[in-house]
Amino acid sequence: MKNLIKNILGVVLVALAVSLSFSTCSKNDNTPAVPQADKTTLNAVLDSCQNILNTATATDYPQASITNFQTVVSAAKQVVSDNTVTQTQVDNMVMQLRQAMATFLASAYDVIPDAAVLLSFNFDDANPAAIPNAGTLSTLQATLMAGPSQIYGSNTALPTYVDGVKGGKAIHFTQGSHLEIANYNASSFLSNTLSIAAWVKTDASYPGNYIISLNYWNNWKFQVEDHGKPFFTFASTAGIADADNESDNSIPPSTWTHLAVSLDLNAQTLSFYVNGELTKTWDATGKPALEGTIAPVYASPTGTQIPICIGAATTYTEALAAWTWSGWDTPDPITGWSSLEGAIDNLAVYNIALTAGQVQKLYNDQKP
Repeated sequence: MKNLIKNILGVVLVALAVSLSFSTCSKNDNTPAVPQADKTTLNAVLDSCQNILNTATATDYPQASITNFQTVVSAAKQVVSDNTVTQTQVDNMVMQLRQAMATFLASAYDVIPDAAVLLSFNFDDANPAAIPNAGTLSTLQATLMAGPSQIYGSNTALPTYVDGVKGGKAIHFTQGSHLEIANYNASSFLSNTLSIAAWVKTDASYPGNYIISLNYWNNWKFQVEDHGKPFFTFASTAGIADADNESDNSIPPSTWTHLAVSLDLNAQTLSFYVNGELTKTWDATGKPALEGTIAPVYASPTGTQIPICIGAATTYTEALAAWTWSGWDTPDPITGWSSLEGAIDNLAVYNIALTAGQVQKLYNDQKP
């Protein structure tokens, strides 16, 4: 009898153990899975980023910025497709994506305000007498002029039109031919911030290859000097500064090259750009004249206002009245009359100091 009771008790204990075992397994099997992270916000931000990337080009953004932004977007797409990520990982990706988008948009090349463009000439109309100004000073025009007969005799003519940088036309100068802009208000071109940009193709490397001049070194001038360097001179209340980008052969002859110079007397900087790239920035340590403000307009001994000259330093009348050294009145392109032997396209003058982004966008928009 005692053995029977033991046997029955053993069976009951085994059954209870089996029951508990099944109960435990059943409870584990029914444990709910960890809920998936909410990716609604991530998907929305990702869509915005992808839309921006779809229209982004190297014309408007640095290629490195596009590549970096694409890398973050690709990482976000992997998070979206991963069903094992946590909500914290998703939220972190949203923050990273938003930061990448803000960084990318901030890298966009700057647009130059229309109001900042004082002079703008693209020469496409190939007008035989005068070229209208597309800048804000729309009443001004550039008149085609032959070289001074006192220097060249009959061996000169008006500037001619040649093929431009990106289709259209450019204007070519030789034997003293140039453009003159009269009846301007000098104060419009004498501010503490000033920039000049142009495409230039010189026939040869000469020291007097002038691009544009307002009273030559008495106010400001921009030229290509020998050794193929962009060269800018300006007068301030602290003196006169001559500066180049200290890089020989920046402008090889017979090659279209985009040049820009940006003067900011408020920041005491002078920057040179070649084909959209910053090549040199001067400060007041190297050019003390940057410590001043822009000088007042030069008073010519002729008693008249000298035209703004494109392709020449000044007029023969002014040189005769003011220049006292010998040899300037010869046609020798190295030691004589200072005028451009070459072509200009897309010349513009601005009353702001162009930023690196603005110069880069200008170059990208105009390059072939």
